[in-house]
Amino acid sequence: MKNGKFTDYVSDGFNIIRKKEFKIQNNKLYSISKTEMDGLSFWESNDWDESDITITHTGQTVEKKENNLIEKSTNSLIKKSHDTYLMIEEYIKTPNEQYDSEDDIDALRIKTEAFCTRIK
Repeated sequence: MKNGKFTDYVSDGFNIIRKKEFKIQNNKLYSISKTEMDGLSFWESNDWDESDITITHTGQTVEKKENNLIEKSTNSLIKKSHDTYLMIEEYIKTPNEQYDSEDDIDALRIKTEAFCTRIK
């Protein structure tokens, strides 16, 4: 933040690659995720989990206030072509100025963009 406002996004220095696979089975969408960070790789789950991405990634902003904290998240899934999608997830955390607290809340803004390609 600079002068009370968010600046442009900057790299945090981490090299993180997240691979997420989807499949449709019995008219339900399932996913499994694998993350690679600094040469180490791990599965977030060993099983296919039912995915709610079509429900959660609508482009609407959800705001949650908890005493001294305000959180906003916006998740979108945008179809670019028959075989490609753009998934955008943005999260913003700010202190609630209307709440008198001794807690020191740091403002935070994270944006993740993922290009998704259908593999046949």
